[in-house]
Amino acid sequence: MAAFVTEFVTTLSRNQRQTLVAVAETVLPVGRFLPAAGPGTVDKVEQGLGQLPNMLGRGLAGLLQALEATSWLKTARPFTKLAPDKRLELLDGWRTGDLVRRLMLRALVTPLKIAHFDSPTLYKQLGCVYEAERPKAES
Repeated sequence: MAAFVTEFVTTLSRNQRQTLVAVAETVLPVGRFLPAAGPGTVDKVEQGLGQLPNMLGRGLAGLLQALEATSWLKTARPFTKLAPDKRLELLDGWRTGDLVRRLMLRALVTPLKIAHFDSPTLYKQLGCVYEAERPKAES
Protein backbone atom coordinates (compact mmCIF):
# COMPACT_ATOMS: atom_id res chain seq x y z
CA MET A 1 0.00 0.00 0.00
CA ALA A 2 1.37 3.45 -0.94
CA ALA A 3 2.16 5.92 1.81
CA PHE A 4 -0.30 8.78 2.17
CA VAL A 5 1.51 12.12 1.98
CA THR A 6 -0.23 15.24 3.23
CA GLU A 7 0.96 18.65 2.07
CA PHE A 8 -0.31 21.93 3.43
CA VAL A 9 -1.22 25.13 1.58
CA THR A 10 -0.36 28.35 3.35
CA THR A 11 -1.38 31.04 0.87
CA LEU A 12 -3.56 31.69 -2.12
CA SER A 13 -2.17 33.31 -5.27
CA ARG A 14 -2.58 37.08 -5.52
CA ASN A 15 -5.46 36.74 -8.01
CA GLN A 16 -7.18 34.04 -5.95
CA ARG A 17 -6.88 36.20 -2.85
CA GLN A 18 -8.35 39.24 -4.65
CA THR A 19 -11.26 37.14 -5.90
CA LEU A 20 -11.90 35.71 -2.44
CA VAL A 21 -11.83 39.21 -0.91
CA ALA A 22 -14.39 40.32 -3.53
CA VAL A 23 -16.58 37.32 -2.66
CA ALA A 24 -16.26 38.10 1.07
CA GLU A 25 -17.21 41.75 0.54
CA THR A 26 -20.20 40.68 -1.56
CA VAL A 27 -21.67 37.96 0.65
CA LEU A 28 -20.84 39.53 4.03
CA PRO A 29 -21.47 43.28 3.63
CA VAL A 30 -21.60 45.69 6.54
CA GLY A 31 -24.81 45.42 8.52
CA ARG A 32 -26.49 47.32 11.30
CA PHE A 33 -24.59 45.37 13.96
CA LEU A 34 -22.04 43.37 11.98
CA PRO A 35 -18.86 44.59 10.28
CA ALA A 36 -18.20 43.85 6.63
CA ALA A 37 -15.91 41.00 5.64
CA GLY A 38 -12.77 41.84 3.70
CA PRO A 39 -9.03 41.19 3.61
CA GLY A 40 -8.89 40.33 7.33
CA THR A 41 -11.47 37.61 6.81
CA VAL A 42 -9.45 36.18 3.94
CA ASP A 43 -6.31 36.29 6.14
CA LYS A 44 -8.12 34.02 8.61
CA VAL A 45 -9.19 31.67 5.80
CA GLU A 46 -5.57 31.46 4.65
CA GLN A 47 -4.41 30.72 8.21
CA GLY A 48 -6.96 27.93 8.36
CA LEU A 49 -5.79 26.55 5.02
CA GLY A 50 -2.30 26.34 6.44
CA GLN A 51 -3.57 23.76 8.93
CA LEU A 52 -5.49 21.64 6.42
CA PRO A 53 -4.43 19.13 3.76
CA ASN A 54 -3.35 20.59 0.42
CA MET A 55 -6.33 19.11 -1.44
CA LEU A 56 -8.68 21.52 0.37
CA GLY A 57 -6.61 24.51 -0.72
CA ARG A 58 -6.61 23.18 -4.27
CA GLY A 59 -10.37 22.76 -4.07
CA LEU A 60 -10.81 26.37 -2.97
CA ALA A 61 -8.46 27.51 -5.74
CA GLY A 62 -10.54 25.53 -8.26
CA LEU A 63 -13.75 27.14 -7.01
CA LEU A 64 -12.21 30.59 -7.37
CA GLN A 65 -11.12 29.74 -10.93
CA ALA A 66 -14.63 28.51 -11.73
CA LEU A 67 -16.06 31.77 -10.41
CA GLU A 68 -13.65 33.82 -12.52
CA ALA A 69 -14.48 31.72 -15.60
CA THR A 70 -18.21 32.19 -14.98
CA SER A 71 -17.69 35.93 -14.63
CA TRP A 72 -15.74 36.12 -17.89
CA LEU A 73 -18.35 34.05 -19.74
CA LYS A 74 -21.33 36.02 -18.46
CA THR A 75 -19.92 39.56 -18.30
CA ALA A 76 -16.61 39.56 -20.21
CA ARG A 77 -14.97 40.94 -17.05
CA PRO A 78 -13.17 39.42 -14.06
CA PHE A 79 -15.24 39.00 -10.90
CA THR A 80 -13.06 41.50 -9.03
CA LYS A 81 -13.88 44.24 -11.58
CA LEU A 82 -17.66 43.81 -11.39
CA ALA A 83 -19.87 46.28 -9.53
CA PRO A 84 -21.18 44.89 -6.22
CA ASP A 85 -24.70 44.35 -7.62
CA LYS A 86 -23.29 42.40 -10.59
CA ARG A 87 -21.15 40.27 -8.28
CA LEU A 88 -24.23 39.48 -6.21
CA GLU A 89 -26.22 38.68 -9.35
CA LEU A 90 -23.55 36.24 -10.51
CA LEU A 91 -23.34 34.53 -7.10
CA ASP A 92 -27.13 34.41 -6.92
CA GLY A 93 -27.05 32.49 -10.19
CA TRP A 94 -25.04 29.82 -8.39
CA ARG A 95 -27.40 29.96 -5.38
CA THR A 96 -30.45 29.34 -7.55
CA GLY A 97 -28.68 27.02 -10.00
CA ASP A 98 -28.40 23.26 -10.09
CA LEU A 99 -27.12 21.16 -7.20
CA VAL A 100 -23.48 21.41 -8.26
CA ARG A 101 -23.55 25.22 -8.43
CA ARG A 102 -25.32 25.46 -5.07
CA LEU A 103 -22.72 23.19 -3.48
CA MET A 104 -19.89 25.17 -5.10
CA LEU A 105 -21.28 28.38 -3.60
CA ARG A 106 -21.65 26.75 -0.19
CA ALA A 107 -18.05 25.45 -0.32
CA LEU A 108 -16.81 28.92 -1.28
CA VAL A 109 -18.79 30.87 1.32
CA THR A 110 -18.61 28.54 4.35
CA PRO A 111 -14.90 29.15 5.14
CA LEU A 112 -15.53 32.89 4.85
CA LYS A 113 -18.44 32.75 7.30
CA ILE A 114 -16.47 30.64 9.77
CA ALA A 115 -13.49 33.01 9.60
CA HIS A 116 -15.63 36.15 9.78
CA PHE A 117 -17.92 35.21 12.64
CA ASP A 118 -15.35 33.37 14.80
CA SER A 119 -14.18 36.55 16.48
CA PRO A 120 -14.02 37.33 20.21
CA THR A 121 -14.22 41.04 19.34
CA LEU A 122 -17.42 40.54 17.35
CA TYR A 123 -19.00 38.49 20.14
CA LYS A 124 -18.10 41.19 22.68
CA GLN A 125 -19.47 43.93 20.40
CA LEU A 126 -22.77 42.02 20.21
CA GLY A 127 -22.85 41.45 23.97
CA CYS A 128 -22.35 37.70 23.65
CA VAL A 129 -20.00 35.30 25.42
CA TYR A 130 -17.30 33.97 23.09
CA GLU A 131 -16.01 31.21 25.34
CA ALA A 132 -17.90 29.85 28.29
CA GLU A 133 -16.00 28.98 31.43
CA ARG A 134 -14.87 25.39 31.28
CA PRO A 135 -16.11 23.16 34.08
CA LYS A 136 -13.43 22.04 36.52
CA ALA A 137 -12.58 18.38 36.53
CA GLU A 138 -13.65 16.49 39.61
CA SER A 139 -10.87 14.83 41.53
